[in-house]
Amino acid sequence: MSYSRTVSRVSARRVAPIHTLPREILTYVFELVTFALSPDESSFLRDDQQKLPFHPHSVTAPTKLCAVNRHWRYVGLTTPKLWSSIVFSVNDVINCDYGSGHPDSSLDFESLACFLSRSRNSPIDILIDGRDPEWDFSDLW
Repeated sequence: MSYSRTVSRVSARRVAPIHTLPREILTYVFELVTFALSPDESSFLRDDQQKLPFHPHSVTAPTKLCAVNRHWRYVGLTTPKLWSSIVFSVNDVINCDYGSGHPDSSLDFESLACFLSRSRNSPIDILIDGRDPEWDFSDLW
């Protein structure tokens, strides 16, 4: 048997270290990703300001993590806490045409129902972003 065939067989059997993590540690990593504050947001908050329980953009993390592979999908779908944060804006509600079934409706009820279902008995954090989308918030800092 040639050296190159032996090397290719050995490397084909190697498993990436991330795939050898115990489920509990991978779950913890997923929770850190989902509930992390961005560095930008952390630097803007003063000591007297209330911090959000999650970053509004991190709520998409569970769906992205579940798309990596079967194992990650299983871990993500069986971790209710990952699905317990929901964010939508006031504009999403105002522009929503409930019952129309129109695909361009701002508030995605199917995704909302999916998050609620997957969160099971976990407490839900709902963030309704009431900021004016045309306002430049960088002027405040």
